[in-house]
Amino acid sequence: MRLLERDPQLAALDEWAADARAHHGRLVVIAGEAGVGKSALVEAFQARHPEARWLTGACDGLFTPRPLAPVLDIAEVVGGELARLAHTPGTAREQLFAAVLRELTASAGLGVLVVEDVHWADRATLDLLHFLSRRLRDSTVLVLVTHRDDGTEPPPDLRRTLGDLVTRGTTRRLTVPPLTRSAVAELVRSAGVGADELYRLTGGNPFFVTEALGALGERVPSTARDAVLSRLVGLGADARRLLDVAALLGTRVPLDLLARVPTTDAALDEVLAHGVVRGGAHELAFRHEIARLAVAEAVPAHRASEIHRTALAALHETGDDALLAHHAEGAGDAAAVLRYAPSAARTASALGAHREAVEQYRRCLRFADGIDPADRAALLDLLAVELGVTDAWDDARAAGEAALATWEDLGDDVRAGHTLAHLTRAYWRLARGHDSDRAARRSLELLEPHGSTPELARALATAAAHHMTAARHDESLALCRRAADLARRLDLPDVLSDVLDTEACVRAARGEDWSALMERSLAVAVDHGLHGQAGRAFANRITLLQGELRLEDAEAAAREGQVYSEEHDVGTYSRCILGARAEVLDLMGRWEQVDAACAELLPMASSPENRIQALLTAGRLAARRGDDESSRMLLEEAFASARGSGEPQFLVPARLARAEVSWLSGDLEGAAAEVAALGRTYRDLDGFTRGEAAAWASRLGVVLEDDADVGEPWRTQLVDPRSALPLWLAHGSPYLAALAGIDAGDESSLRRSLDLLDGLGAVATARLVRRRLRRAGARSVPTGARATTRANPHGLTSREQDVLERIAVGMANAQIAQDLVISPKTVEHHVSAVLAKLGVTDRRSAAERVHPAVVAEHLPAR
Repeated sequence: MRLLERDPQLAALDEWAADARAHHGRLVVIAGEAGVGKSALVEAFQARHPEARWLTGACDGLFTPRPLAPVLDIAEVVGGELARLAHTPGTAREQLFAAVLRELTASAGLGVLVVEDVHWADRATLDLLHFLSRRLRDSTVLVLVTHRDDGTEPPPDLRRTLGDLVTRGTTRRLTVPPLTRSAVAELVRSAGVGADELYRLTGGNPFFVTEALGALGERVPSTARDAVLSRLVGLGADARRLLDVAALLGTRVPLDLLARVPTTDAALDEVLAHGVVRGGAHELAFRHEIARLAVAEAVPAHRASEIHRTALAALHETGDDALLAHHAEGAGDAAAVLRYAPSAARTASALGAHREAVEQYRRCLRFADGIDPADRAALLDLLAVELGVTDAWDDARAAGEAALATWEDLGDDVRAGHTLAHLTRAYWRLARGHDSDRAARRSLELLEPHGSTPELARALATAAAHHMTAARHDESLALCRRAADLARRLDLPDVLSDVLDTEACVRAARGEDWSALMERSLAVAVDHGLHGQAGRAFANRITLLQGELRLEDAEAAAREGQVYSEEHDVGTYSRCILGARAEVLDLMGRWEQVDAACAELLPMASSPENRIQALLTAGRLAARRGDDESSRMLLEEAFASARGSGEPQFLVPARLARAEVSWLSGDLEGAAAEVAALGRTYRDLDGFTRGEAAAWASRLGVVLEDDADVGEPWRTQLVDPRSALPLWLAHGSPYLAALAGIDAGDESSLRRSLDLLDGLGAVATARLVRRRLRRAGARSVPTGARATTRANPHGLTSREQDVLERIAVGMANAQIAQDLVISPKTVEHHVSAVLAKLGVTDRRSAAERVHPAVVAEHLPAR
């Protein structure tokens, strides 16, 4: 089919290619519905730039995608170092990524990488795009990424990746629209087909149009499936067999592989003549994945099984275990599945494609009914670990319990103890505190008699973490020392990283230095490719920074941890970090960003432990804004999980959240009861939580069973809340500053609190302050946000508008502070508020949103 209505897209690609030649590398995201002609557009663009170095790879449409399938495609073509690395077991993916970049920059001219169909990409391939996008700025590289955009919600990983990529200055977006009615009419003018009816049936999709036109003599198909299959009616038996084989082998099939399937040149010519596939020098490729799937799904089961067996026999020397496992399952060959799928799972796990590893282990277990019970239990243990990494903890629990039953039946105490250690974590994540306690104790009971084994070391580390989260610090440190000793003797970096992390958390709770321990834990995990342990270290580091009110550092650590966890498919900790970041943003007064974080996390099927923090944060915000119904619903779920866990680290924040909600509604008795119920449980928690508990007790007149040491600004707030207000602002926490002003109670402090609360949108808390001002006889109490704020279309206060105007002309915070006669810390607070209200992440974007002409005049181009 002629390429119609694509001149604007080709012109844009030409422009970005020119940018890349001038050392301004570009990554172009090419989106469009299935069959709209994204690949055809890329092919036409390639024909205009034959002098460039072109590397092309595609993502698999297989049930379990091969990790880094595009890189494997490219390696087969270019050979050399990239091929050697791709076929060397244990190669770190960063080495592969760097090798791809070297291939693209091998010559002085333009290097073009095409990655097709990223809607099927595995996590590692998406990480390759992240890797390249961060290195394009001064390169002569053009990356073209095609993905299906058919109006449905993309997979979460792809959505986050695309969202991240488009924020980079080197990224461009290009949409390929369907054809117009006039273009369809032009295509069918000489075919004797009604253009209006064809356009109605196809919606202008070029693939649908092409297939419909190719099926003339049959009825005009109404779906792609009908279009494709109608084209195959006239194929001879040999040709149809060849096409069936090709469809089950993949979108692109090497000709040397097809040569191993009984066929003839005539059959190949016949298939090519039908136009469903196109032939190259080395491969046969379906024009569209839709066509391949339509053919593959139409292959009868017995024929499909035969083809998979043929493919399995032909491919056994390739070493591509993921592809071999796919064909082994299709062939129903249990022995081959159990040979290849575990290796494919290990490779996927090492590459940070943990969900693909889960699917490979599940594939094994579908064929494991007749194998030795110990081997099946071992597979269940491996599956449980990978499920835990991806935050599928209830499935991890089920797999672990099934493995445990087998180990107990076999009388294998060492393996049973090992499984129980993992179940300790699973039960904890599911907020089943009693079961977690029991599993931790039983694990050690089974393993202690067997001496210094790796299983005992890991169980000790798990038990240490379990005691730490329950605030049993002495027991935790004792177990850490034992586990660390075994880790060093047995060379177990996973155990060493784990116990360093746990000890850091205990030291922090005791007010001791923790940072060196946590940094070492993180370094060990990252250096040894321990994705889950690195995620844990990132998450705990955020919490410890927040506990010291180092909010900017905590927020930066959250962004870093989020990138790592998402790039390495560590769902448990990417979600944990998202919840921790929401709490930090809450303290910083960046509530619109809190809303975004909670809106992303809470709809996910996350483990209860990963939901608690976001539920508490969102519940408190809803109450402060006057949304009592949402607040009650959110906090009820959080409290149920906290109670199920039985741990002070969850119960204390949950009770404090409930106390705040009762206080805002005027139920002082209920609020006091929640605080009184804390007893002594808050004493062994981090300094921030101790201070918050003490502040609420003071605010409500509750005498706790035992006082706890608290740091600043809490200490000042307990004796002189008026002086604490500016301290909280200096820490960048406007809501806590407002609470300090409320505790102070004098008119000046209350008015300052009211300004802060109106700026945040804390309607319910501001209403409480207004009542207090009126009861105190204050005159001219504002009824709501200032008129200037209401009049501003973005809800900016007059002072925030002043700050934004100065940002637009290039002033730094120190200059703005001097110009407006305010402190630099106050400027930082205003800047944070402006960014939150405008929904942007940097100063320039905020200024461009409101003052684009001023920015263009005063700031250099991006």
